[in-house]
Amino acid sequence: MDLTNRKQSLQYNKRYLIDKILITIMLFYILIPPYINSILDKNTFIRKIIILLFIIITGSIIVFNKIKVDKYLIWITISYIFLIISTIINNGRIYDSIISSFMVVIISLFIIIARYKSYLSNILIYSIRNITFFIFLLNTIISIFMPYGLNKMVSNSSPEFLYGNINSNFKYIIPGILCSILIDKKQNKSISFITLFFYIGTLYTYFFIYQTMTAILGLLVIVIWMGYRKFIEKNIFTIFSGIVVFIILFNIIIVYNSDSKVSLFFIKLFGKNETLNNRTYLWNNIIKLIKNNILLGYGLQNEEFIGINIGNYYGSHNYYLDLIFSRGIIGSIFIFMLILSINKNIYKLKELTDLEYILLGIIVVYLFMFLFEPFINYERFFIPLFYILNRELSISKYNYKVDLNEK
Repeated sequence: MDLTNRKQSLQYNKRYLIDKILITIMLFYILIPPYINSILDKNTFIRKIIILLFIIITGSIIVFNKIKVDKYLIWITISYIFLIISTIINNGRIYDSIISSFMVVIISLFIIIARYKSYLSNILIYSIRNITFFIFLLNTIISIFMPYGLNKMVSNSSPEFLYGNINSNFKYIIPGILCSILIDKKQNKSISFITLFFYIGTLYTYFFIYQTMTAILGLLVIVIWMGYRKFIEKNIFTIFSGIVVFIILFNIIIVYNSDSKVSLFFIKLFGKNETLNNRTYLWNNIIKLIKNNILLGYGLQNEEFIGINIGNYYGSHNYYLDLIFSRGIIGSIFIFMLILSINKNIYKLKELTDLEYILLGIIVVYLFMFLFEPFINYERFFIPLFYILNRELSISKYNYKVDLNEK
């Protein structure tokens, strides 16, 4: 009996180790920072090997596990089909559009598989946290000893490090923060050293390197969300509905009419100049382009096209506009449906699980940051989160209805 248990234990440990190595390789491709990415760009062979490994690893795991396709996954897939079609029609970055679309869909599928296999879930969550922490720690150390940025990535506007532009730092560490908070909850810790380091590192960047207001806004939302859970969870539907309404009104009143008196008044409240650090110029430029091709958009375009026509190589600094620009109204509506369905799914739910609550908080961070930052190249980080949260909430809502019927 002992011999049998020992063999089973060895088999489990061997399988665990293999899966951990494979998932680490997969995550490296997803979480790879821009500085290393720029080095790999010079060696297309290595890049293709990494992409191939990513496809083989995730593909094999998905193939050997049965997945029930739901409406949320269909919405995501349709949205990316329109992205690819728009890119082909407008002669954009066709290869990149296919790879990025495939990546988001396959990550979404993989997360669902990991969600219902505890050992895979543990590997995934710990690996994301540890990899993100290691890169962020290294990035912070570099910023201390090289405050003016890496030689190959010196920018006139702000210093650049492993994550490239300072504004990109927080975008890359959000997945790590999410997983770190989940681990803290699992271990019954109020806050761990790693979670605290993510917070302190972000504050250090703001006060000593470059003032990134959106990162501080995101960090503030996380702290409030985790600190006032009882109140927020008690009024979750009202609060999230209010946030969605605010986002919609902000885009209509401030972004779409950036030259209006109301918009200028709002901008002055933040102590910014009348162009909100030139964002209003970008918003006006992209809105004009959207009006010319509102149905299908322009697809995933190269930096030259975006820089010339919008005014900034990274886009309009408003993800909602960038989304419509790339997919048009037809393709974008399916992503907007994901956001609105979250609101629908939390209706009448009296409590959320730790996973649901923390995921919802991170998504709120994204919704606010979408207003001021370009996120079109970071969809692999948050679209799968929209997907998993909708699935989790729909299951909870169904169970809640069953309980009511039983009563």
